[in-house]
Amino acid sequence: IPSGDDLIESPGVSEFLLENLTELEIKSGFKAFIALSNACRFRDCRHINEPTSAVKESLDKGRISINRYHSYLNILP
Repeated sequence: IPSGDDLIESPGVSEFLLENLTELEIKSGFKAFIALSNACRFRDCRHINEPTSAVKESLDKGRISINRYHSYLNILP
């Protein structure tokens, strides 16, 4: 996909369960966040309420889709 995301084609599968994924595994699924995470002040930044979150800063500047960010928040445990 031009945005850099991946599309998964899985005929016959109507649901993906994400509850067994760790937070790190979830974060790694958001490729746009990976490079930005290196610029965060805190190594374990969750990109929610931490100060100087590079992901949140990019979101505020419109460089990350608000829908993509909301998906991230909805998946986090």
